[in-house]
Amino acid sequence: MNQLSSLFQTHIADGIAQTYPDLSNAAEFITNSHLDPNNFAMPMTESSASEIRNLLARGSYSTVNDKLKFEPTQTIRGVIRVMVRTHLNRQGVGFVSRNSANKTLAKRVLLPFEGEFDYERMIDHNCYIESWQRAADTNPADYDEIDRRAIEGLKNLRGGQRTNAAVAKHFLGNDNWAKVLTGIYSGLLYLHEHYEFNPDTLWADMNECLGNAQAAKKLVRNVQSGIHQYGTALAGSFLADLGHPGFVKPDTHVISGVAAMLGKDNVSQEEAVHFVYELAEKYSVSPRAIDKIFYIGCSGKLYLYDLEINNSGHFKAKFLSQLRQI
Repeated sequence: MNQLSSLFQTHIADGIAQTYPDLSNAAEFITNSHLDPNNFAMPMTESSASEIRNLLARGSYSTVNDKLKFEPTQTIRGVIRVMVRTHLNRQGVGFVSRNSANKTLAKRVLLPFEGEFDYERMIDHNCYIESWQRAADTNPADYDEIDRRAIEGLKNLRGGQRTNAAVAKHFLGNDNWAKVLTGIYSGLLYLHEHYEFNPDTLWADMNECLGNAQAAKKLVRNVQSGIHQYGTALAGSFLADLGHPGFVKPDTHVISGVAAMLGKDNVSQEEAVHFVYELAEKYSVSPRAIDKIFYIGCSGKLYLYDLEINNSGHFKAKFLSQLRQI
């Protein structure tokens, strides 16, 4: 792990020096922040990128840390918001998250889940519909006619149609909205049926997965089967973005990183996850930390501070080339 960690640190420092020369002295802090387990939960953007960059350039690291905000995932509302935002962290729903600087923070989707929203009433489909209609009625500028027609179409769904995007799209008139609305509703049902909306029970299940790859994979499969539209990657992402260190999101960057280390052109999601867990056990580090190394090392996205290294294709190719040498 020392070799992988050292390679990652140097790779990111070089990228920062090329893209943000004024932040060269902050490279180690920036890298370590992304690997800090306290920062593993899904972030909530509140400060401006320019403000954060100025603080980093001045070396005001404690102030920067104070600016970081994360979803409160020890609460059920925080868990639900991460479940909702995870439905936006994918391909095929771009219309729903359009015009959002951060697609997982699309206002038109998060409005029903702000403040002290009544999650227990939402498992009643009529109340679920009311929450969306209220958001659209009180924030008309955020919803166009297609959005409102999709929300209105929820009234026509019956039984299993409410958690089946392939069927729901014919009633809602928009495939993207069908995926999001049925997926979120199924997520609410899952959290109620499996955990009675008790975050402590969910966290207990996750904690049982620490150091137990088979248990972690089983919980991911359980989430995947219970929440409509979650595949292996999104199910793992949901649990990882709650801030738990024991889970992996096998996205394209993690898959590329694993393939490089194995000397292959490509690997499956399952093979990528298996390798990350093996690596984590071998070096006594968390699977999520290795996930972060592959993701950031390939993408160049230093998401905590809204920074992105230039020439991402070359940056990724360089990292993969170095991984093949380990």
